[in-house]
Amino acid sequence: MIMILQTIILIRRQLRELILKWQIFLLGQRTLQIWIDGGELNVGATTKDVVNITKARDEINKKFLISAINWQIEGVALDNLNRVKSTKDFIGFERQKRSTKMR
Repeated sequence: MIMILQTIILIRRQLRELILKWQIFLLGQRTLQIWIDGGELNVGATTKDVVNITKARDEINKKFLISAINWQIEGVALDNLNRVKSTKDFIGFERQKRSTKMR
C-alpha cells in the first residue's frame, strides 16, 4: 500500500512539472506567433517570455545554423566558423520593443 501511495505522489509531481513546462511552451509559441503575424516582441527584462525568446534565438544561432549548413563545402574556414559560434547575436529578431505590453 505504501509503495502505491509513493508511486501516486511521484506521478502527481511529474504531472505538475509537465504541465508547467507545457504552459511555458505555449507562452513562447503565442509570443512568436504574435511576432510572425507582424506584431512586436516584448523583450523587456521583466517579461515572462524573454527567456523563451532568448532560447529560440540561441537555438537558431548555436544549433540550427551551425549544423544545417556544410560550412566547409561553402568555403568557410573552420576558424571563421568558430568565430560565428562564439557570436551571441549572430541572428536576432526584428520588431522588438522593451516597453510594449503583451496582449
